[in-house]
Amino acid sequence: MATHLDGANEISTPIRMLPKDASARASGFQFPLLQIEYDDLLLSCWNEACAFARGFRATCIEIDHLLLGATYVKAAAEVLKTATDDVESLRHELAARCARSSSYEGLEADEPYAPSEGLRRLLFEAAALAAAEAQGKIGLHHLLTAVRNSKPPNAIISALSRLRAEIESRDKELIALSQLPDLIRAAITDRLLPALENRVEARLDQIETELHRKSAAALPERAPSIFSRVRPRG
Repeated sequence: MATHLDGANEISTPIRMLPKDASARASGFQFPLLQIEYDDLLLSCWNEACAFARGFRATCIEIDHLLLGATYVKAAAEVLKTATDDVESLRHELAARCARSSSYEGLEADEPYAPSEGLRRLLFEAAALAAAEAQGKIGLHHLLTAVRNSKPPNAIISALSRLRAEIESRDKELIALSQLPDLIRAAITDRLLPALENRVEARLDQIETELHRKSAAALPERAPSIFSRVRPRG
């Protein structure tokens, strides 16, 4: 079944930005018309997310709703273990996040949900990852990879302990690599430069000695003094 980002299941329905997606209207960002399919597991998570979004009276589906729905799908919870050490704690944290962002407006009961702009960006990134595979359908693992690679980092990463640790480790490696030229310069200064200075000093001494020798050889010999011929009186 083809499931689309506007919540519809018709085969030919393209992605479109629904009027209720206020953040997208404010940003003016125009997404291309593109049909993207979920796999069965992510479809189950999406259905759960729609139920949670309606329960929290949200106006659109956020990544929080989708991952919260995934914690209630057994197979999806197993996938989530690649991103968090404790799925149950994640469930409670996501529920709290959804409650804090709940709205008094909500949607009509028969109105389909659309993803928020932030979730839509992640889904497009996940679709790009899925396109490289034979099946070509977005899975939960594609979405988690898109979250991990998000720039700037998506706020949901703070709730995903393993992804957070992985990103922090990656950032430390990047900082270390960025500092490598400075470390090389420091090594040259501390080790090679003193040896170079010693060689230069020895060469300068050698040059000075040669110059003194050549200068002495170039001076004419002085005639013996007349006083050197006087014999001492006995």
